[in-house]
Amino acid sequence: MKLITTILALTSLASFAGKGGMGSGGGASVICRDASGEILSAEALDIFEARQRYNLTLKQPVGDYRQEFVRYNQEMNKVGGYSVPVNEVLKGLDLLVSKLNFLPLGMKQELTNDYGKLDLRLDNNCKIEQLAIYNDKKERIDIDSEIWNATDEMNKAAILAHEEIYRSLRETEEPSSELTRKIVGMLFSTTPPSYQLTDLPDNTEVCFGHNSQDNVRAAGSGALSFSSSDMYFIYPSQEKKDHTVIRIHSITRNIFGRTEVIVPQRIETSLLRTTNMAMGEKPYMIVDDSHANTNLLLAVQSELFGNDQVIVNYKFGQKFSLSYVRDGNEVTDKSYIYNCSPYTK
Repeated sequence: MKLITTILALTSLASFAGKGGMGSGGGASVICRDASGEILSAEALDIFEARQRYNLTLKQPVGDYRQEFVRYNQEMNKVGGYSVPVNEVLKGLDLLVSKLNFLPLGMKQELTNDYGKLDLRLDNNCKIEQLAIYNDKKERIDIDSEIWNATDEMNKAAILAHEEIYRSLRETEEPSSELTRKIVGMLFSTTPPSYQLTDLPDNTEVCFGHNSQDNVRAAGSGALSFSSSDMYFIYPSQEKKDHTVIRIHSITRNIFGRTEVIVPQRIETSLLRTTNMAMGEKPYMIVDDSHANTNLLLAVQSELFGNDQVIVNYKFGQKFSLSYVRDGNEVTDKSYIYNCSPYTK
């Protein structure tokens, strides 16, 4: 369990590390003004949608934006099963805040085109205005000073959370900020995404995978060296005989909230054989189960990713792999399983 906890902690800390510019993204706000143009209210779009679009109840304020950010981050850690000390969270927050570039009062930013689906009911004196734009190449976040000064502490923290998460998801070519806004809204609400590591049965196996972006290789004496890893929890279904549950913790990117697929076959991890590795080659697990005949596109069970699917390839004599299908037509990089072992709580 200590090893898994360490890996989860490292995964959490690495998930928002910049890997190089993949574009830029924006953080929007809903602004209401009086007849003279003075701001009456300013709210992060994530928080506004949490209330109006998703009917979520927001948590009560706890203090300044740093305290709000720590509470959000601790909630995210609970959801993902991470173990990150508060001092490390604050270090990450300081790094994020150091990227803020407050524009002169009166300088406005054009709206970005990365909102995705918007389903808003706005009063006549309210509209969406651009609060933040994250320039990935320069690692700089331009901030509208007027809106920032009119925003309360929870919404400041929500904007920072939005920039942090959306920066990470853009690395995997997330087409819009819609998913980010829903994640942020839920994490600031009284009903966050379902925790990933609760309710796992005693016979759960934890399996690791790699994709083409991961630097997984033999490191001598049979050891493995890797820079990042996909992670899955696999166990027999307790509701359907001869079915297997695969709970996806990360597949090419972090998954925020419990996300599962039900495979209509028993997956026998004891019948997975790790290939012999030459130095510098990535390891794989070959399916030695003569009854294995699964290569299926399966629906995801998730409160965040309900329209997505996963291709599970568990077929005799082939490599055990998973691929994530987003929005019905976009498949993420294939994830090859290379190691499975019993999960202990």
